[in-house]
Amino acid sequence: MEPYHWRAYLLLVDIVAFSERTAADQVRFVEHLLGVFDAHALARQDPSEEGRAWYFNSTGDGFLFAVSTAGSADLPACLCELAAELVARAGEVEDQEGRPLQVRAGLHRGDVSTLVREGGRRQAVGHGLNWVARIAAAAAADQVVASEAFVREVEDRMGRHPRAPVFLGREQEDGTVRPFRVQVKHGHMAELRVLADHGHLRPPRALARIQQIGDHLAQALRLVGESTLSALATEGTTPAQRARQLRPRLTLWVPEDGELRPIPPRVELPLRKRRVPLGRTRWALPAGNEAPAGPIARAFATGRSVALHGLPDPEDDEEAYLAAWLAHGVPAGVVDRFSRHARTLLAVPLGLFEEPAGVLCVDLLEPLAAQEELIQALLDTIRLRSSYFLAALLHLRRGG
Repeated sequence: MEPYHWRAYLLLVDIVAFSERTAADQVRFVEHLLGVFDAHALARQDPSEEGRAWYFNSTGDGFLFAVSTAGSADLPACLCELAAELVARAGEVEDQEGRPLQVRAGLHRGDVSTLVREGGRRQAVGHGLNWVARIAAAAAADQVVASEAFVREVEDRMGRHPRAPVFLGREQEDGTVRPFRVQVKHGHMAELRVLADHGHLRPPRALARIQQIGDHLAQALRLVGESTLSALATEGTTPAQRARQLRPRLTLWVPEDGELRPIPPRVELPLRKRRVPLGRTRWALPAGNEAPAGPIARAFATGRSVALHGLPDPEDDEEAYLAAWLAHGVPAGVVDRFSRHARTLLAVPLGLFEEPAGVLCVDLLEPLAAQEELIQALLDTIRLRSSYFLAALLHLRRGG
């Protein structure tokens, strides 16, 4: 059967700190949320009715719900009420240590394609699903965040109707309210607002803090990149020419669920008009006495800076280039996704504590062969001048 394409309102509900709970608590939490969902009118719709297409699926640590925009004018308000009820009633259950269930939620309007498989099973795909996941991840615990596309849809369909939900944003000097611009997963920028908490206009500090910290991180990474270019300056070339030769790329990696994962922003010099995508590379953290695989995980696990340089030119010998990475614990598949044919990589652990807050990675397109003293001086400079400031920002980003 051919897939069908539709415009949907999407709600993604995510359980906060899901991986920290026991298996029994995870089951209880999901069952509680599903009970709240099943009791709502939206869950009792007949998906066969014209204009009432909908889709529900578990995400492992929450669930995704999509309903066609072809429904009644108050449909966005119903979805907001469902999201608010899920957040409000989450705290009715606790884990074995007495910690209440907390959730965050994202709302979006986007395109969905549904594949109908053997036996009538349905599978939804599309940009709308990707975006609602990014939006939900930007929310704080007990918070519902909506994309500007969803907010505009509510305003167009409901106007000043008494049931119209209220969304909060960043107040401007002229009295207008603008959405927060927040960098989300894979380096994309999103315009987001916060659903008011049962009509009480609580300031959406979490999104404001994410935006501010993201701006500070981007500025700090640019300064590190410029310092790197200054340290590696050569006679007869301007800073702009040297930037085009080295093209330093700076990425932050933080621990999450046993892995090091990249977070926005990623900065590449010379600065590009479009955001540099983060990609999907992950670095597994070692368990027990296992040796860390790869330079970034090694810097995090040991607390010491790691430098790879003098890598072969991939255009001359692709096999030798891949073999050089493999010798340092980086498989070929990861090289294809991550390295962009970089020939130098510097990994600097961030922070003063026994376990770093993360790792700053700087990779360059020149090999810098036989320049050990220069590279060590560069690593020392980055760590002394920038690592503690970056670690403090990462701590604030986590909510510390």
